[in-house]
Formats: sequence, structure tokens, C-alpha cells
Amino acid sequence: MTTLFCRFPNQVYDYRCVVEGVDDSTGRPRVKLGKLQTFAAKVLEFLKEAIDQTYPMRAKSPAENNEQDQESLAQDKFIELKSHFILGREEQLNTLNSFIQGKLQKSDDSFHLKRAFI
Repeated sequence: MTTLFCRFPNQVYDYRCVVEGVDDSTGRPRVKLGKLQTFAAKVLEFLKEAIDQTYPMRAKSPAENNEQDQESLAQDKFIELKSHFILGREEQLNTLNSFIQGKLQKSDDSFHLKRAFI
């Protein structure tokens, strides 16, 4: 436990619970725990903070605050985060990133570069 606490100091907490018995309705005995409200509240708060850090909400003007824009931003952030896990596919990753950034357009099931005038 001390190793976990040292490694994750803001994520390890003591909590109390009560053993309510054993549930074997699934054919596999499982211990039933109760009085976990404090633990559940800490887990929920931790997950909310982790989501806020991963997908921060930026302040928007009322004109920007529509559901489609929010969904588009969330999808772009998701794709950006997942693209870090693609190994050995640099060409495909660059194509996807270019499409996300609006430098590519899709037509006839293939991607084409948009012409950029500088």
C-alpha cells in the first residue's frame, strides 16, 4: 500500500466499508460490500477531474455554444489523443491529421489535398 501511495499520492485514500455477506447467485461466490458512499464520492470526483483535465472545456461565446461545435471539438480531441498510439503508420497518421486540420477533403472514398494559397 505504501508503494501505491508513494507512486500515486493524490489517488490513494483510506475508506471504510462493511461486509454484507457473500453473493453466489452467479455461480461464483463474491463478497458483497456496503457503506461505500464516501468511497464512491471520491471515485466520482477523481473521474470528473480526470475527464476535465483530458478534455478541457474552453469558454465560448453564446454564438459558438452549440451542440454540434461541442461534439466536433470532443471528436477532434479524441482523435488527437488516440493518434499518439499509432506506431509504424506515420503516413496514415499524417493523412488523418491533415484531414482533421482541414487540409484534406474527402471525395470518392479517397483523400485529396486542398490547394493552399499563401
